[in-house]
Amino acid sequence: MRTKFYLIGLLILTVLTVGCNSNGKPKDFDYGHIENSRYLNSFFGLVLALPSEWVIQSKEQIENIAKLGKNLAAGDNINLKAVISASEVNTANLLVVFGL
Repeated sequence: MRTKFYLIGLLILTVLTVGCNSNGKPKDFDYGHIENSRYLNSFFGLVLALPSEWVIQSKEQIENIAKLGKNLAAGDNINLKAVISASEVNTANLLVVFGL
């Protein structure tokens, strides 16, 4: 049992150390935008045609969905919440759509 706590602590420390390093963060990162029913992202060189019946989520809605998912995944586990929070440094939600 004690070894399990040490491993979890080591995992959290590793994630925090690696995740908080900002040297690899690009200065010209582009979250993309919607134009004429297409998602355009210059950073990844991506153009994605979106069907007109799809509902595009706003930045606020995307953040709420991510927060809800974090809470559902971690539950009451404080260590897992810390790991998920640390991983957010390396996460970018570019586009969320729902089809009707």
